[in-house]
Amino acid sequence: MNNKYYKFNFVVIYILFVISSITCTTRTQVNTNPTTPSGQNEKNSIKIQNTPSKKNVSEKFTILKKSTLIGSRSNANDTLIPLLDSGNIKISDFENSIVVLNFWASWCGPCRWEMPFFEDIHQKFKNKNVTVIGISVSDPIPTAKAFAKQTNVSYTLASDSEGKITREYNVLQLPTTFILNQKGEVMREIRNVANKGVLTIFLNGVIERD
Repeated sequence: MNNKYYKFNFVVIYILFVISSITCTTRTQVNTNPTTPSGQNEKNSIKIQNTPSKKNVSEKFTILKKSTLIGSRSNANDTLIPLLDSGNIKISDFENSIVVLNFWASWCGPCRWEMPFFEDIHQKFKNKNVTVIGISVSDPIPTAKAFAKQTNVSYTLASDSEGKITREYNVLQLPTTFILNQKGEVMREIRNVANKGVLTIFLNGVIERD
């Protein structure tokens, strides 16, 4: 009986690990890097698979280790992009506040799972100088707008249908989230489904430190 119990626990833990590792690779039919030299672009253009493989998980962690964005401010912050309700914004409009910048797409299941998490973060921190921005990647603007109407989120949603911000932030898979400080510099990046508890602790720490 003990053996069955331990086997069951092992299976549950394994399933939770796999779920936590799921990401959607960006379609560079998204044009995430049209100027990439031959050979490199294919690596960044892996098609979405229904089941994550060990290779995909391994590549995900390799991408994390190669990141050079921490501490930098992207020029894309000054790019004007359309909101999904009306008007336009620049990420730099929100400098002087902490920005949670989430890249998503309507075809990305894990991105949709995350949206309630970010809505909770928005509600919890909107009066504490924290702004949540969700940026649609690769979806045509009409598609992104139609999808946005189906969500129950109240945080800012915008579109990067031309891919400029996506390229500047080196977004290779979805979902990807960046935490920007009050100067617009990257403090943290999450190339995976965000953990609401960990993100809450981190934001509280930043607020207390400031």
